[in-house]
Amino acid sequence: MSTKIEVTLEKLKTPIVGMGKIDILVDGTNVLSLSLGESASAEVSSGKHVVQTILNGIVKRKSKELEVSLEENSTAKILGKYSRIWGNMKLQHS
Repeated sequence: MSTKIEVTLEKLKTPIVGMGKIDILVDGTNVLSLSLGESASAEVSSGKHVVQTILNGIVKRKSKELEVSLEENSTAKILGKYSRIWGNMKLQHS
C-alpha cells in the first residue's frame, strides 16, 4: 500500500464557459490536472501536506489551502466543490 491524496471534483449540472483544467497543487507543486466530474490520486509521503486548486479559466483563481495529515499507507480523500457565487473551488475532507 502507499500514501495518497485522492481528489474528486464535483460535476456541475450545467457547464461553465471558458473553464479549462483545474490544477491540483500539493505543497505548492502541481501533481494533477482535472476537469469537473473527475477523480484522481497522487502518491505523497506521510506527514502534513497542503492541498490547493488553481482554476484555469478566463481568470486564474486559487482556492483556500486545505491542510491534511497522513499516516503511512493511508489515503486522504478530498472533495472539491465549485461555487458559482464566488467563482472558485472549496476543498473539504470527504
